[in-house]
Amino acid sequence: MRGGKRLDRGNPDMALNGAVDIVIFWSSTMWKELSGMLPPLNPGNMLMIPALLLAGCVALTCGDQLPRTGAVADGGWPAGTSRHDEPAGMDLVWVPAGSFVMGSSPGEEGRQANDSDEGPQHLVTISRGFWLGKFEVTQDQWEAVTGRPSPAHFKGARHPVENVSWDEVQIFIGRLNQSAGSPCYRLPTEAEWEYACRAGSSEPFSFGRDNRRLSRYAWFRGNADRPGPPGRTRPVGLLRPNRWGLHDMHGNVWEWCADRYTVDYYAESPQMDPGGPAAGHRRVKRGGSWFYPWHNCRSADRARGEPDLRSSSVGFRLVRDAD
Repeated sequence: MRGGKRLDRGNPDMALNGAVDIVIFWSSTMWKELSGMLPPLNPGNMLMIPALLLAGCVALTCGDQLPRTGAVADGGWPAGTSRHDEPAGMDLVWVPAGSFVMGSSPGEEGRQANDSDEGPQHLVTISRGFWLGKFEVTQDQWEAVTGRPSPAHFKGARHPVENVSWDEVQIFIGRLNQSAGSPCYRLPTEAEWEYACRAGSSEPFSFGRDNRRLSRYAWFRGNADRPGPPGRTRPVGLLRPNRWGLHDMHGNVWEWCADRYTVDYYAESPQMDPGGPAAGHRRVKRGGSWFYPWHNCRSADRARGEPDLRSSSVGFRLVRDAD
């Protein structure tokens, strides 16, 4: 128990001794991606080792297979630790601080001709761990916080609330923070969202690159109309989670992020905790949805919408900042 909240650390093998600040995940694929951004690690350039250590990095796992877990970050919790929060009754999952390669390469399978906004790939560091909704915000949670009926097109207490604009989400967050007694809830930044979606993977999806496996993890155009009614949202948490225990990061509904959107932001994005461009009217959406094809569910895929947009394929999940 921390702060009166129930914590589930899950598999004790996930824990490392002591509290650390930043975890960085590596695979042979990611190493190739990073080789164009960082000086090579060789006997003539060993200064990178202490630099990484000073940044708080404690684990460099090399090889073709990413660790399934193995991360303990600031706060001392392993990746995937769960927590149940009131007043909205949200289940949260701990996302550790760390670094990853954001975006996609031009040759990534599923990247479309109009997906140039996914590049250039760049190294990003998330300097502080955070709690993220295990599920998309549901209609019963919306009603509990707002005291008003769900505006969703597809009704169901445990279905994600959709048909809510970015502006309306800000009102929801304000009321939730008022109930919590502190400004602890917010939308994730786009970088936080992609980092959490990947959960250590450098492939197109959190589970790898084979899009034929997507139906095990996501509701999208390929499976959202069978079995049962025509394409629609489904109750959260029915399919497999990613490695950190987050459900529906791929598909079901697009998820609003905090950031403004510009097509060329990645060319100027800072490495440390990017928060999106300073100017711009449209807001970022991530994750794909029940209505969209598989390639829109890739971890790097970007979408945008006017802040007053309402759609039956757009919802959200929330961050709770660490106590």
